[in-house]
Amino acid sequence: MKPTRPVLRYFGSKWRLAKWIVNHFPPHTCYVEPFCGSASVFFRKTPAEFEIINDVDGEVINFFHVLRDRSDELIRAILATPYSRAEFDESWTPVGDPLERARRYYVQAWQGWSGFGSAWHYQKSHHGGKSVINDWNAVEHLPAIIWRLKQAQIENADAMDIIERYDQPTTLFYLDPPYLSQTRSKRWRHGGYRHEYDEDCHLQLLARLQEIRGMAIISGYPSELYEDQLAHWRRAETKARTTNAANLATEVIWLSPSVGKRGQPLLMPRLESRGNSQDETPQG
Repeated sequence: MKPTRPVLRYFGSKWRLAKWIVNHFPPHTCYVEPFCGSASVFFRKTPAEFEIINDVDGEVINFFHVLRDRSDELIRAILATPYSRAEFDESWTPVGDPLERARRYYVQAWQGWSGFGSAWHYQKSHHGGKSVINDWNAVEHLPAIIWRLKQAQIENADAMDIIERYDQPTTLFYLDPPYLSQTRSKRWRHGGYRHEYDEDCHLQLLARLQEIRGMAIISGYPSELYEDQLAHWRRAETKARTTNAANLATEVIWLSPSVGKRGQPLLMPRLESRGNSQDETPQG
């Protein structure tokens, strides 16, 4: 079973770039995303023997836990929720119950402008495209997402702690930290991410990655800081649509010297090679 769309509409999501990114992945037995966010690359890659997704944001981690462990309840709650400005406004009110907290997080992601925006995403006409209501009511992609979550360890910790904990020669770290503010468009220079990452944090992260025993691939926009710190790393770039769909931005990945040049297929070819069919895939 192959995920057909992202689990969340998320600022900085790599859903459209996942195939390009995964094609640069070397063979590995342990796969770690220290800044998983909506974990789009994880959901689209071939499963590894051990997989860890982590984020410092407790909201997205609570959502993943509830979706994995209480999927039927959460999907029923989502389907019972109208696409409503009142629901969106209410979703920002803190709540203790994990199930309700996860439902509200999903509302923020799929009813907010650009994912988790402070403004409700409403629509006055179709212009030949899909309705926001269709996106909201579509939950058919979730069983494949749930199955993948059940293969992973889910952490809620600082990225540096995760790197220390899981570093070994056969580990591949894919890192997608909040982009340097000076590389973003003026509109998104401040805000967009729930948890920002300042220049000192980037410097500490890049310094730590020089010392690991494992392999690392890190995403970002072109920047002098990264070019200077990772001068001996391999580099690849591509063009991608930004949050403003009218614009193209240059997306870069830097690959540590330990990363080989062999890519690997996306999720479906691996499942087929194991002899699994959609009917054999566990359901959430």
